[in-house]
Amino acid sequence: MNTPAHVIYSLVLLGRGNAAKFAVAIAAGAVLPDLFMILFYAYEKLLGTPEPVIWQDHYYRPFWQNLFDTTNSLPLLGIALAVAWYRKHRGWALLFASMMIHCLLDLPVHHDDGHRHFFPFSEFRFQSPVSYWDPGHYGNIVVLAEMVSFLFGAVFLWRGQRNGVKLVKTTRLRIVIIFTATVYIGFIVFAVTTWMGM
Repeated sequence: MNTPAHVIYSLVLLGRGNAAKFAVAIAAGAVLPDLFMILFYAYEKLLGTPEPVIWQDHYYRPFWQNLFDTTNSLPLLGIALAVAWYRKHRGWALLFASMMIHCLLDLPVHHDDGHRHFFPFSEFRFQSPVSYWDPGHYGNIVVLAEMVSFLFGAVFLWRGQRNGVKLVKTTRLRIVIIFTATVYIGFIVFAVTTWMGM
């Protein structure tokens, strides 16, 4: 699933009511599981690595896979969430919960590029029959569903925060929504112009 979509999904699930004041923490948690992948891609582009080599070879190197899977490990995130909850750090708890939601939403939409979601305790890697990007595994349907649900989620969050939430919380949430929508549109344009037909 594309990273900006995770932000909206996590905000819909976690960011309503008084939790809206933690919109930035929730958004950060939605992005963090993909942080090493973003850094990996930026690094490879700086080196001038061709797109097919990035995604068909370098992506699967053990060093990068271990980094990717560390931030996508449900047991590690569960431990972090339990500690934050026990210490009564609501912002941190929401951040780790958002990271876990990201992982759970990724699980059913990665065909041959999924993560070891129980790393480092298990090498198990779920291979879904569905992909969020590969048309050979319904990626064209999934990406369309993602875009539509992103739009509905953003509108729901925007309109749903009018009542019972202080203006500062609403403003913070709306800034996150605007920023995320802008990044998402930019990402779609980049993906179509860079990866289409690869």
